[in-house]
Amino acid sequence: MDDRDGTAPLSVVAGGRDGTPAAEAPRLVLPPDWLPLVLVVGDALIAGASVLAAYALRTSNFSYPPARAQLIGPYLGAVPVVMIVSAFSLWVSRQYRSWRGAGLAEQLVLLYSGIGLATLLLLALAALTRPEEAYSRLFMLYTALIGAAGMTVERVILRAYETRLRRRGIGAVRVLLVGASDTSDLLIRRMTMFPAFGFAVCGVVDDRLEAGSRFAGVPVVGRPKDLARLVTDLAVDRCVLALPAARRDRLVELMRQCDAQRIPYQLVPDLLDLLDTRARAEAVDGVPLIGTHELRIGSPSWAMKRLIDLTVAWWGLVLLAPLLLLIAAAIRLTSPGAPALTRQERIGRYRRPFTAYGFRTAPPGPAVSAHAVGRLLRRTGLDALPQLVNVLRGDMSLVGPSPMPARLDERCGVELPRYPERGQVRPGLTGWALANRLAGGAGVEEQLVYDLYYIEHWSLGMDLRIILLTALRLLGR
Repeated sequence: MDDRDGTAPLSVVAGGRDGTPAAEAPRLVLPPDWLPLVLVVGDALIAGASVLAAYALRTSNFSYPPARAQLIGPYLGAVPVVMIVSAFSLWVSRQYRSWRGAGLAEQLVLLYSGIGLATLLLLALAALTRPEEAYSRLFMLYTALIGAAGMTVERVILRAYETRLRRRGIGAVRVLLVGASDTSDLLIRRMTMFPAFGFAVCGVVDDRLEAGSRFAGVPVVGRPKDLARLVTDLAVDRCVLALPAARRDRLVELMRQCDAQRIPYQLVPDLLDLLDTRARAEAVDGVPLIGTHELRIGSPSWAMKRLIDLTVAWWGLVLLAPLLLLIAAAIRLTSPGAPALTRQERIGRYRRPFTAYGFRTAPPGPAVSAHAVGRLLRRTGLDALPQLVNVLRGDMSLVGPSPMPARLDERCGVELPRYPERGQVRPGLTGWALANRLAGGAGVEEQLVYDLYYIEHWSLGMDLRIILLTALRLLGR
């Protein structure tokens, strides 16, 4: 299925807020694949410039032999090699694909992994050709750091520019959502919340809703039988089929209509009824088999995870002790008579209750200054620092599902399928849901999807990625 991607065409017509096509606006003429092209050229120039900048930085050291400082020839010869190796490594790290649907933090994590790969390849190449007299490890480090800084700035600027275009409707993929379900509501909210992802829902199609009404803030524009006409009238770029499980008999018909209109489509399963992230496809001599992933809980990697938890929590409490005392003092000063810490019953591993600690963010009285302190703690995530004690005690982990209140856990265990699977791991200070911008006010069903995905795809690398993404999210507030 064609993605019709790349902010393209950038000459598309932005639709109105009510989902109807707007009058044609002045068009910005750019090729559909402008962003990958700009990145390839920009990264190559930055990689080459980083070699020369590293040479200048390295030779600016007064202890560097003056005679060798004049030998710029080997460094000029290294420029095209670094450009080629960097381009290959960044391509492997998926830097030159569409940014649609991905956050800047995720792109930067992949960028740094690509730069790390390029550095390793260059070191290996230097070891094979043995030009130690020209290229030192310090020079390689300077090149990598300068290149990382330059490419980060490049992506931040391009992201801001692309976001500006998409907020104006330029380059946004116009989506027609077929089916009004919980999944549709979730998808609309995510697409609307982050216009930088480049999706604009122009309407919802459902038999059970009247045309002209609204669903999740988006106009209902018709019924599934009108799909062919709506695709043309609304200038739809993509259809998303999110039918409830009870209406799957209509799915094949809708797919045929999309094929007839030559419009790309995507299928979205029900939020929990059909979503099983453990699904895995295999083949026996071409015959497809669908099974499930085996959970790796209890493997040696999980023992390593616990060791990392203990080490980070211990040193975190030691190094952050002055900050913890300062926060506690600020809370006591702004909320006289109230304890600085809160104690709340939460459900942990094997669904056993434990007491979770946190800094008080809600004052017992109407003190305005206390509210300001609480908002600051919540916004920066500092209110959760006392939970490092819970990590030491074994109640929690650095990364895992969010700890649930006891009453809510009991109700969800009865009402939500697969909810008890969360109890296989310790809850965490942060998790896959928070790293994906899922705020605490999100529904339990929505959080459960992320929690199950984390449990079934867990690895130490994924924990590291979640920690980095969470840090970037907090800094990006």
